[in-house]
Amino acid sequence: MKKIILFLLIAIPFFSFAQNEKATWDYPVKPGSKEWLNIEDYFKRFELLNIPAPLLKKISTEELVKSCLNYPEYQLVFTRNDLQSGYNFIRSMFNGFVELETRPDAGKELMKVYAGYKPDGFDLNSTDLEIGKFMSKFTYIEMLIAQTEILNKLNPGDLREMLTLCSQK
Repeated sequence: MKKIILFLLIAIPFFSFAQNEKATWDYPVKPGSKEWLNIEDYFKRFELLNIPAPLLKKISTEELVKSCLNYPEYQLVFTRNDLQSGYNFIRSMFNGFVELETRPDAGKELMKVYAGYKPDGFDLNSTDLEIGKFMSKFTYIEMLIAQTEILNKLNPGDLREMLTLCSQK
C-alpha cells in the first residue's frame, strides 16, 4: 500500500505537469544569423523555419497564431504583384500557415489578437521605417484574417463581430 501511495505521489504531479506543458515555436534559426547565412540554398533556408510535424499537431491555435504572426520572412508577401500572391508564396514555404487554415478556431484567435491592435498606436516622432513596419503589421494580420479558409470557419455571429472589428480599424 505504501508503494502505491508513493508511486501516486510521484506520478500524479508528473502527469499533471506534462498535460499543462505549453507547446510553442520560436524559430531556432533566424534569417540573417550566422547559421542562416551558412546555408547557400535559398529554399533550404526556409525549411529551417517549418514547425516540426509532431509539434505542429500539439501546438495550440493561440500559439500557432503567434508563430504565424512572428514568421521571420513575412515581408515576402510584399514581393509579388499582389498581397494574396505574396501570401500564397509564403504559405507554400511555411507549414504553420497551412495548419492554421485547418484550425476551426483560427479566426477567433486571430480576432483576439487583432482586437488589441490600435491603428493610432505609433509614436508621432517615429521614423518612416518604424511607421512602415507598424503599418505592415496591420496588413499582415488582416491578410491572414481575409483567407477564405479561415473566414469560412466562423459562425455568422463571429463573422459579424469580425466585420465590425475590421471596420473599426
